[in-house]
Amino acid sequence: MGYELYENGPAEKRLFIVPDAGHAKALSFDPEGYQREIAEFLSAYVSTRPQEAEEAGNNSRKHAVQVQGAGS
Repeated sequence: MGYELYENGPAEKRLFIVPDAGHAKALSFDPEGYQREIAEFLSAYVSTRPQEAEEAGNNSRKHAVQVQGAGS
């Protein structure tokens, strides 16, 4: 199901699969990888400067990250 949701999502996105991790278990199986993926996504799509966010039209709602275990 996770792959279907990812394929059909219209926003900028990344899919992070943790082998052998069940549904919603990616963080507990691979905390370093999970945190790295979240940090990289946020740094790519969410501005830490208010002016940049305003100039970009505050598009943060158009971006999504889906992180899941391989068993989802």
